[in-house]
Amino acid sequence: MLYDPYRAEYAIHSVYGLANYSYKERYFIDFTGRVDWASTLASPKRNEVKPFFYPSVNTSFILSQIFELPKSINYWKLRASIAGVGGEEPNPLITFMDIAV
Repeated sequence: MLYDPYRAEYAIHSVYGLANYSYKERYFIDFTGRVDWASTLASPKRNEVKPFFYPSVNTSFILSQIFELPKSINYWKLRASIAGVGGEEPNPLITFMDIAV
């Protein structure tokens, strides 16, 4: 994708990846990553589109298989996630070239 200020259409190209790991069917960890290239965020200064990377990590534990629980609880799972969103540009909303006056 190249920058073209007269283009009436836009394009988004993406790549997505996922990796899972489990240990003893009790402990789980997932890694995901997505990279987007959007033509609307192209720069007239570079004539290219900067990619945006969105990583995430998810971990979970099946506590009901790790600890002895009361009979009233037959399944208990703890889950935690963290993800990165957005780009690293200082002001991602400005996508046009600067005009000096």
